Amino acid sequence: MFGSQQLDRSEDEFSSPEQRALWKAKLREIQSGKNKMFLRRRNPNGGVYYVLNNGREKNIMPKHDDADLFNISGLLLNLDALDQHGVRDYSEEDEQALAQTWSDTQRRRDVRQTIRSMQHHVELSRTASRKLLNQATHPMRVMNHDLLSVALRGPGGESGMRLYEDSKVKDENGRFIVRGLTQSRLVQHHGLPAAAIRSTLEVTQTDARSTEIRQLINMGDPRKASDYMIDLRYRLGLPEHTTRDDERFLRWLSLHQSNIAFAQKDKKAMQKLEVCKALRGQMLDDTGLKRRNLVNIRRMIFQITDPGLFTTNLKGNVATEGDHELLPTTGGTDDMQNVPLMLRNAVASVLDACGDRALHYEVLTFVNNLHIRFPDKPAMAMCKYGLRLRALAGVGLLDLARQQLQRYPKGIPSIVWAHGRVVEDVGAAIGLWNAHIVKNSIVRTPASRTALLTIATGCNADGKTIYEAYHDLMLRKSHRVEVEGRLDAYMNFVELLGHLGAVRTLWYSWRVAQELQDRLNEQYRATGQPAESITDEYQIALANALQQGEPGAGDVLDSTLEACTRADLISMGGRSDVSSDGHSTLRAVWIKEMSLSEFEEWMALPLAQWLQNLNKGAFHEAR
Repeated sequence: MFGSQQLDRSEDEFSSPEQRALWKAKLREIQSGKNKMFLRRRNPNGGVYYVLNNGREKNIMPKHDDADLFNISGLLLNLDALDQHGVRDYSEEDEQALAQTWSDTQRRRDVRQTIRSMQHHVELSRTASRKLLNQATHPMRVMNHDLLSVALRGPGGESGMRLYEDSKVKDENGRFIVRGLTQSRLVQHHGLPAAAIRSTLEVTQTDARSTEIRQLINMGDPRKASDYMIDLRYRLGLPEHTTRDDERFLRWLSLHQSNIAFAQKDKKAMQKLEVCKALRGQMLDDTGLKRRNLVNIRRMIFQITDPGLFTTNLKGNVATEGDHELLPTTGGTDDMQNVPLMLRNAVASVLDACGDRALHYEVLTFVNNLHIRFPDKPAMAMCKYGLRLRALAGVGLLDLARQQLQRYPKGIPSIVWAHGRVVEDVGAAIGLWNAHIVKNSIVRTPASRTALLTIATGCNADGKTIYEAYHDLMLRKSHRVEVEGRLDAYMNFVELLGHLGAVRTLWYSWRVAQELQDRLNEQYRATGQPAESITDEYQIALANALQQGEPGAGDVLDSTLEACTRADLISMGGRSDVSSDGHSTLRAVWIKEMSLSEFEEWMALPLAQWLQNLNKGAFHEAR
């Protein structure tokens, strides 16, 4: 086959007649334009060169004769043309001319900045999409709630519109303006849970109470918080301009939801272990983003469409007295198959890390919505009951706390106690009531204090047990829980009695606590650990109780919990509003100056003799 340099040779260079004849034939064919293999071309300097005919001749030719840059595919280069006419080395003048052609102007800098910004947004979007596709439990997947929230952002039309003006883009009508993401605020109480509205019946009797409860509701109202739409857009990797218009943002979210749903169509269903690992990943210690973690937990749970994930494989859901070995109290491998338990642990860790009243209100709303979403799942009873106890106590809603205990006239279902963590929730709830008595003026009123003592003991002023209360939850219903866990919760109960001024009930609780302490010390001796004492905590609690008032009159022969609570309720009902730190009475001073051994001997006395010595001790202190 003849190459380009063979075509440029003269006739005399061929020795044989056959080669000479073939050369002449090929040359005539090329010059006539009939040859299909090579195409003859002439450069701007007048030189002739040939290119392969690859069928794309029209596409590879430059559009203009004066074009500086063009690409010819399959060009046959003559490497020996370096010393020929019109060929020279690339010089610095050529470099300067090229730089002048592509000089750095403001317009080109703006273009490059726009390109970098677009690349950044594309990378963010791809990263977020990969996370959403690879994690079936990712909390930021678009839900119907998000679509509805965006659709109901504002009243529509011109009202509630926020304008954005682009300083650069203008048209014949003047400014370039787009509709803004509206920030509508609805009337107070509209859309709030019915439980929050009912709770105002008791605590809004005066203007001061009304103001405080409204401030609390406003703190927990997500409409009063920062717009979560902005955070949603960022975590989904959507461009910033999508939030400048309600309708545009809605279309983006709808498209995002459709894409994720289509991508997940052929993937396997969500598993319990997967959900439990995701919930455990949201658990907090003393640091972290508390409110964001709670939002993640809520979104993660409400994305679950299979109610079978909220069932457990635990056997023996019916608890009986003395049934210590029914279920484990701390985590084994079965816990990672128990979605309700991991849900409770995740939310409890957020509450432990932050004692914010507004955060407890959000948990209360979450639990109420959880009950509506999964009303017929017995395995969720433990999670919902324990978290609601804590949330109501954290918010300080006495009326609803009493209603929750009164909800089961035949006793709390045993499925609630399918795991010992509920006792931790009871102890945490009592600890929150202790904090309210110190800080919240509403809880320090006589009516609130008597109501709180009834919630703690379950007994009314008539000396009757009306429902299972905190005392029963820690003792009678929690036999499967380790003694140490029950004693820790019970000491919160003892502290509450001290804040309330329940002197006789403290005398009764001493016997219960001592029994738990003796059992715990037996376990400690078996393991070689030193024994612990609760005497000093009781001494502080009793001194606080005596600072709030007198022990009250009553039948000294009846030493039951009901009788002691009745006497304390009568005594508390006759007191005026007390301060958070109480008053230093003679009895309180006498108790504080006792040694621990003397205090233990005195607390072991029968009720009548105990009260008699209490009065004598105060009399001698006065002398």
